[in-house]
Amino acid sequence: MKKNHEVVGVVIDAIQQNDTLKFLSAILECTIKDFDKITYNENSTVEDYLSTFPIFQNDVFSMQAMLELAGLKGTENHSIKELTIGEKKLLLLITLIIDTSKHYLLQNLFQNMQESEVKCATELLTEMS
Repeated sequence: MKKNHEVVGVVIDAIQQNDTLKFLSAILECTIKDFDKITYNENSTVEDYLSTFPIFQNDVFSMQAMLELAGLKGTENHSIKELTIGEKKLLLLITLIIDTSKHYLLQNLFQNMQESEVKCATELLTEMS
């Protein structure tokens, strides 16, 4: 897989610095993705959800490898509503990483995540960049 990502860390209070965040988004030509406002079809399975992305449609092994890298190994057949908040955030992070057509500002990624989930998200961001 070709790596087209660059991870740049910016830590600000997104609520108090909302105008700054919007300014950065405009300057950097990127989309703000707020991980506290994520929605899914809760009855869908993880595999069904990920198989809607072209990169995974005919490549189950890539999907399983990405899930393993994100610490979500074995969740393919789980419904999304069964996942923890952190696991749902990791699932969204996977989809953002495979979308190489956009740049994102990630907001509230680590909030309400368990330590192991934060570690997986960090490793995923590091590996993909």
